[in-house]
Amino acid sequence: MSKLHLLYQNLGGENLKKNCRLIGYRMMAGLKQKDIAKVIGVKESTYAAKETGRGVFKEQEMQTIYEVLKKDLASVKPDLKITDIFFNQ
Repeated sequence: MSKLHLLYQNLGGENLKKNCRLIGYRMMAGLKQKDIAKVIGVKESTYAAKETGRGVFKEQEMQTIYEVLKKDLASVKPDLKITDIFFNQ
């Protein structure tokens, strides 16, 4: 069973569901929660709460995360859009 699946189960699933793609893209980029937290200027615990659905990302935080992931994933996902990461389609 994957770490992501275990995390999903432990959090009851629904809180994590909306940010599942964010977590996947962050992991694909080889980044840890603390890495993204530093980039957006929040504590790791604050970022973790937002990533798991217990908090809400500010618009500027979403834009910054998108820019970091787009840069880091350019070779594997050159067409990455912010809507791929944060918004349900």
